[in-house]
Amino acid sequence: GVVYSGGEMPLEGLNWVHIDAGLVATAWREKIGGGGPGWIALDAAIDLARSNGARVLLPIPTRAAPRNEDTWSARVEDTVRRTSDRVDRYEIASHVSVPPDRYLALYESGAWAAYQGYHKAAVGGPGADISSGLVFSLMERCSDRSLPLSFVSWEVTAETGEEAEDSFGRVEGMLDRIGFKDRPSAMV
Repeated sequence: GVVYSGGEMPLEGLNWVHIDAGLVATAWREKIGGGGPGWIALDAAIDLARSNGARVLLPIPTRAAPRNEDTWSARVEDTVRRTSDRVDRYEIASHVSVPPDRYLALYESGAWAAYQGYHKAAVGGPGADISSGLVFSLMERCSDRSLPLSFVSWEVTAETGEEAEDSFGRVEGMLDRIGFKDRPSAMV
């Protein structure tokens, strides 16, 4: 996959496109339910990825979360409602500026809000560095509270394919320890 934030999109070997979280944050500056330049840019990025045959992973950026939980939930629901026919997965994305406890609370309310936007939304996260501990914390929270978790995502800095592949093994081990009834998929 590739992170896409505008401009030319590489076509060769493209199967997933991770839309840049900044495009979502910009769209969120518009009125809930409204349109405007932010939504036009986000929609264009999603449509370009789809027209090239790629599947779309749309981040729900917790770094852009409003302080008010009702507004956060309304933003997430609105985003999913607008894009559910063109987006394959929604990543409630962590950020180093968001404390782990806040991220987990935002994930919980955001996952349910995403389901309000589209009852079959594939929601996951956290998209954090695998060594941060947040990946496992999210798995535990979802298991303990029966929260939806369609996939687990993480970042890894690897110099070789083997190092990246090892991260899959680490995440699979975490999933084994949790013992999900409905096992989420793994996505780096």
